[in-house]
Amino acid sequence: MAMDGSDGGEAVAYHLSLSGTGISVDRDVPEEVALAVVSLVMGGSGVLPGRAGTSALAARVGSQLNPVSGDTVGEFVQASDASTIPEKIAAIGVFLADYRDKSVFSRGDVKAQFRAAFEPNPSNFPRDFQKAVRSRWIAASDGSKDAFFVTNTGRNAVVARFEGSSRQVASRPIRRRPRKSPANTPAS
Repeated sequence: MAMDGSDGGEAVAYHLSLSGTGISVDRDVPEEVALAVVSLVMGGSGVLPGRAGTSALAARVGSQLNPVSGDTVGEFVQASDASTIPEKIAAIGVFLADYRDKSVFSRGDVKAQFRAAFEPNPSNFPRDFQKAVRSRWIAASDGSKDAFFVTNTGRNAVVARFEGSSRQVASRPIRRRPRKSPANTPAS
């Protein structure tokens, strides 16, 4: 990657060259794009202090940015405003993907993070995990029984701190048998 700055004019242009397996980019970019790319390459978040718009820009170039922050999984879950167990499962999934480089995780990975976050063990973890799947916040990876990833819907819910998402996940309707009326029962 090479970047050349110029001092003339209002928008400082930089030249970006990036190539690798399946990608080749060679173009001039505005200063905020160049600075966000440098920040990401240097291990930062792509968000530069005092630079509006760099986080959206960095998200467009594929970074795993998230306005929810936290050094530990517990801080991350708290900052995400997750209140239900399925919401906490989605937040933990985003934490694993973004901060532990684990884009595919197991149920056990998530359950271990509850302990690491000093959250009480869910009383019915399988049910709550399925609610997170039915909410489309996480999904099975390639039909695997125990490999999951966070969906775009899940990531967006965590980023929005679960605002606007229904706190109640629709469950399957309960089917009841029709009652037999006393008039229809055979006499003995």
